[in-house]
Amino acid sequence: MYKIFAPIVKHVPAPSVPRKVLVFGAGFLWVVIGAFMIYRAVGISYQFGSPFNYPILIGFIIGYVKHQFVFSKIVKRNLERIRELAPHKSKICLFAFQPMQAYLIVMFMVSLGILIKQLGLPDDLRMVIFTMVGTALFLSGIRYFRAIPSV
Repeated sequence: MYKIFAPIVKHVPAPSVPRKVLVFGAGFLWVVIGAFMIYRAVGISYQFGSPFNYPILIGFIIGYVKHQFVFSKIVKRNLERIRELAPHKSKICLFAFQPMQAYLIVMFMVSLGILIKQLGLPDDLRMVIFTMVGTALFLSGIRYFRAIPSV
């Protein structure tokens, strides 16, 4: 079946970019999504009359720990993959900043976020979860930015 589409596929340009652009894009996505999640948590917090309270603080602390022990390792693996991917080429695929299996994890996480909202979890718990994940994503995104010169 592939042979049927080979002439068409041969002429479709691959969405490729320089490695530095790929690393910047990955960092940008992680920082923006992390900031958005923190923004959502602070928005919930305003319902209690203060933008910062104990659930937000707990979320920041757990998020920092999650960044240090989980997300920073993911960033390191992704950066190593980007450096090693097609070393003979100056540009690589736009979607190569993370392995294909990670896209399944992203879809699961988005679904989990929707489920959290639909379950009607207590606001305190939602603030902790959103701040925790947002902080970990934000800090890990900064690691991508710091790695740009070495890519």
